[in-house]
Parts: sequence; C-alpha cells; structure tokens
Amino acid sequence: MAKLTKTMVLSDSAFLADLILDIMDRNLYERANDCRWWALTPDFRTILESANIDAHATRKINTILKQINALYTVYTNLFVYNKDGVIVGVSQNSQEHLIGARLSNTWVESTLKLSNTSKYFVSEFEKSPLYNNEHTYIYNAAIRSSSDESEVIGGIGIVFDSKLQFTQMIKESLSSPKHEMKKDTLFSVLTTQNQTIIASNNTNLNIGDTFSMDKKFFMLKNGESLSEIVEYKGDYYALGVKCSKGYREYKSSTDDYVNNVYNFVFSYISNVAQTRIDIQEDIADIKENLVAQNEKDSLEIATFMVGSKWLGVKTQDVIEAMSIVALNSTLKLDEDHHFKGTMIYKDSIVSVIDIQKFIQEKYNGTYTEVIILKYGEKGYIGILVNSLKNIASVELENIKPLDEYIIGNGTLIQSVVFPSKDAQSQDVLSILNIEKIQANLVEPNLTHMTKKSF
Repeated sequence: MAKLTKTMVLSDSAFLADLILDIMDRNLYERANDCRWWALTPDFRTILESANIDAHATRKINTILKQINALYTVYTNLFVYNKDGVIVGVSQNSQEHLIGARLSNTWVESTLKLSNTSKYFVSEFEKSPLYNNEHTYIYNAAIRSSSDESEVIGGIGIVFDSKLQFTQMIKESLSSPKHEMKKDTLFSVLTTQNQTIIASNNTNLNIGDTFSMDKKFFMLKNGESLSEIVEYKGDYYALGVKCSKGYREYKSSTDDYVNNVYNFVFSYISNVAQTRIDIQEDIADIKENLVAQNEKDSLEIATFMVGSKWLGVKTQDVIEAMSIVALNSTLKLDEDHHFKGTMIYKDSIVSVIDIQKFIQEKYNGTYTEVIILKYGEKGYIGILVNSLKNIASVELENIKPLDEYIIGNGTLIQSVVFPSKDAQSQDVLSILNIEKIQANLVEPNLTHMTKKSF
C-alpha cells in the first residue's frame, strides 16, 4: 500500500472553533469592564474608608450589589471585601454567611496591589467555595480611596456563572437546522493551556478534567488555528482547533491578563472499526494513459504528493502529467501567490497553481511536475506537485465526505479515505474537489496576471 500521509484541511476548518472563542472573548471582555466600573461606586468607597463597617453599612452594600446582580444574571454572586480581604457585602441572600469571612486566595492579594483603575485581576479557572466548589473564573477590581486614588481600600469580586454561560455559548454556536439530527456527532471542547476542560457539550467530558490530546495543539499562539483528521476514542473526526485571540484591549498586548483558551470542534466522520478500505495498487505510471475501470462499487484515484501531503483526484479527471522543465515563458504573479500563471496545452490555456497554502502545508522544495486536470467540457487546471504516486482502487463505501459546515465551504478537500486497522500507516488520503479549485483559486486571478518567466 502506498504511504498514506495525514492531510490537513484548510484553516477554514476551524471557523466554528473561532466563532465560539470570539463569543467567549467578547463576553469575558464585558466581565473585565463590569468589575472595574462597579469598583468606582461612590458608596463602596465611602463605606470602606470608615474605620468600622456597621450593620447599616453592610445592608447598604448588599442592596447595591443585589440591584446590580438582578440586572446581570451572568453572575451567581457579587461581593465586596476590605483591604484585609474580609468580605463585607454580597449580592445573594444565600451567600450572606460569607460576610465576615477572610479570603486567602492569591487573586485577592493581587487585586489589592493593582496600580490603577484600568487594571483588573482574574482567578485561575479553578474550584471555588464561592461557586459551589465548582470551577469558574472570578473577576476582581480594586476599590480605591476617594481622597487618594493611589490608596487601595478593598476590592470587588464577581463570580462568573461559567458552567451555564460557556455551555450556552457552545450550544448556540453549534445550533444549525442542518445538524438537528446529528447532535451526538458534533461537539466542542473549551480548555485552558494546561488542558483543563472549561466546558463541552460532550456529556462524557467533565469540567475540570484533563483533556488528553496531542501537545502540539496547545502550542498554538493567540489567533492561530489547526485543522486535521484525527482518531478520537475509536472514531474518525474532522477537527478544528483555535487559540483565543482576545477582544479589543482584552487579553491584548496592552493588557496584563494572559489566559489562552483553546477550542476543539469535532465533527464525526466514521467509526474506525467499521471503516475498511481495499486499495488495489496499479504500478502504471500516472504519466501514461489513465483510464478508470469504473467498476460498480469502486473508484480509481490518481495520487500525488504536495510536500508531505498525499492527495488524489479521480483518474477520469487526469489528462496528463508534464515535467515542469517543459514549461516556457508564461504569465506569472509574485512567488508568494498561489497562482503561478498559465501554459498552453493542446491549444487551450491551462492555469497553473500551487495549492500548498490551502492544505496547510509548508513546502520549500522544488516542484518537478504539473498535473493537468480536466475541468468541465473544455477547461484545464494545472497543479504543481513534487512527486507522482500510484493509482488506488477504492471502494465507494469507504470514501467519506467532509461536512462543509465544519470545515468551511472554501476547502479544497471534498472527501477522505481511511486506512485499514492493520495498515502500516494510519494516516489519511484526501481527495481534492476540482470545481472548488477552479472557482476559488483560478477564476479570481485570471484578470490579475503580469508577464514573467516561469
């Protein structure tokens, strides 16, 4: 069997992961604003400046916090504490037993050291008695003296209802009429950088547990994404992963708060045990006459390599493979552009493109061949490749289409073929969609060419 190499789909495959993270960052940006704004409440500052806080003052703080919490239901509790970390007021009647308790958390100490009103401090995503001993984030801001802004006299803490709010973000983002019957085949997992699960709509994954995935995903930097086919708990999935990028100044280069959150969106493709392939290899060179046998239950796939990615197209769509040295003067864009110009083949214009950026491949080597593919009745497309492979006969039932709702409608990959359990390699063969190559990469560039040598 030819070596099957894992093929990543386009960066568009992470668009749902990006959507959920964008909603999350926008939501938590408001939490950072809330605590800083409420820390400026004049009554809080006046009461905390007094030597003794009596029952009347406590009721006043409680009343104000209750009024705020009634309008902002994303919080389970709001509380005010003095410069010693002692809670002096809460927003919920059920939490009044906390009044007088001294907080020893590191985030309290850090909050009381904040330098100005633009700063805030957030707890780690951790269990807290302030949230029924479940995991959450607590946002804090320092309360400063009215007479001396440099003096911190206490702080305000707001307990984010993370379990409900994060789950709702995922649910609303993944809701689609197209997937009403496929709820168990599409799920998202939000995690911290240390792989702690923040939220998931997969009932088998618990908040606070460690999410066991390849470490490479947690090395993504702010805004970076990765998409690929993975095997997870006995099934194949199209996976999109994204690292949060923040919103406006929140978690930006001007913000002290650093907290990378990772979103994994899984879309079910097939069960590993039930996915069988029977690839019969033909040693015929792809340059020779490639005529598919068109057997009833199988499809002939002509294959080739672009960098480390093993790709395929239906043999009936392959016209010829030509050596790149045979190309003469042609029209060409700059070297970084995917459109590499045109060539003449049998009195027809062939657009030549490099697809490596659109399969998340970084290939710095030398291309050796141009595979000419048929498009429509009379059209041709040329794809640069660095090596030609064999022809595979694949059973139709083993060709698994990718869900465009997950991978994005701009992807060049339309389906995948998985190896058998006893195969030497457990990677994936990806089949290209010629129509999308033409529509997305060729046609938009035909009017923007400049003449150079290939």
